Amino acid sequence: MANHTKYHAGMPDYLLDHSAEGASITEFCGKVGIIRQTFHNWRKQHPEFDEAYHQHKVVHQAFWERKLRTELMMDRNANSPLVKLYFANCFGWHDKSEVDNKSSDNSMSPANSGAVLDAIKRKHDTK
Repeated sequence: MANHTKYHAGMPDYLLDHSAEGASITEFCGKVGIIRQTFHNWRKQHPEFDEAYHQHKVVHQAFWERKLRTELMMDRNANSPLVKLYFANCFGWHDKSEVDNKSSDNSMSPANSGAVLDAIKRKHDTK
């Protein structure tokens, strides 16, 4: 069985140091020799570590956005599909447009669907 790292007061700073280099939570866990469940247990047990986690999310994304803006956008050798996949998985980015399926008179909203069904039945019954 592997030796697991024990939590200590320096862990929040250690996490943020890794974040500043663009490292993910998985990389951090691998570096300190813990599983993700232990990481999340530390978040529950140590408020300062949970705060560092929330800071990590911002610092980690900022690192990769800066890298994208300053290096990857103009690099012809960059693997665009991989970059896109990474940003989609890590930061929830997507290029799908949201579709609003509401009718202009709101007649197709779920609240009015009963009235629509009644109108269809009446039309069908009159045939």
